[in-house]
Amino acid sequence: MMLQTKIVSFLIILLMVYLALSFGIQRVVILPSFIALERDQARRDLERCTQALRLKIRQISTTAQDWAAWDDTYRFITDRNEEYAKSNLGMTTFTVNRLDVLLLCDPGGRVVWGRTLDHKTGRDISLPELPLSSLPADHALLRNRSLEEAVAGVLVTARGPLLIASRPVLTSEHQGPIRGYLIMGRFLGPREIQKMIEQIQVRFEIISSNSPVFRFAIQKAVYQKGSVNPHVIEMRSGRRLVSTLYPSVAGAPGFLVKADMPSRISDTMAVFSRFGSVFIALSCLLMLLIMLFFLGKNILSPIENLKRYAVSITGEGQ
Repeated sequence: MMLQTKIVSFLIILLMVYLALSFGIQRVVILPSFIALERDQARRDLERCTQALRLKIRQISTTAQDWAAWDDTYRFITDRNEEYAKSNLGMTTFTVNRLDVLLLCDPGGRVVWGRTLDHKTGRDISLPELPLSSLPADHALLRNRSLEEAVAGVLVTARGPLLIASRPVLTSEHQGPIRGYLIMGRFLGPREIQKMIEQIQVRFEIISSNSPVFRFAIQKAVYQKGSVNPHVIEMRSGRRLVSTLYPSVAGAPGFLVKADMPSRISDTMAVFSRFGSVFIALSCLLMLLIMLFFLGKNILSPIENLKRYAVSITGEGQ
């Protein structure tokens, strides 16, 4: 084999090994680290969604506490005076506080006064999960036995998830004994969700536990992870979907919070990776041509001339 062919073959193999190593490092080391970074970002964005939900629940719980720790409410549980009901339990209370549920129960769970409605339309509705006659003594919303204990969270109903809070009825000085429970709730509808999306700038949706989509998501999470994982992340059409379970006040899964966000980090890295691979390949090709040019001019051509000269001298000697 000619020397030139050997050198060219060696350089080509060397550059191919370099290209393979460069591509492998990008795919095995750099790109996975960016994907991991994006997954962490997705989890943080999802946590912002759940924090927004907790904030809404905390606001309802705070309002419920203001109403429950009040001498007028404390007296109403026992005397049920019409003046209190007329002044404080009218439609204005539901509209101003954007409430769909307001119940006042005695310590045994019997409803002293209650109303469930759609505050947007003002129409009364029926909620089997919150009967207006009485609640079971072991109901999740009646578990707050200490003076300052609150039960707050999500209650899954046939009409959708309900943000709800229960507070013990006390005096204005937050003294007992506990005379009953005040329960306030607000449906987590599209309007509430849209407000939270605008606040946190993360698009998400709520999938209730009585939805077939919810059951499919749980089955998929168990199939992929072996258990119901706190976070399930999947890719779909260049977007990253991350979801988590939000528990109900009863302890069971309430609904699925599913956030949808573009996979900007990994997509950008993939573009740069492809651009970098092409750039490196073209650079290597250019280097190969330059090296061949200089090798041919400064090494291979002189060697070839020397060879021909040696052959000519040998011929003359013979």
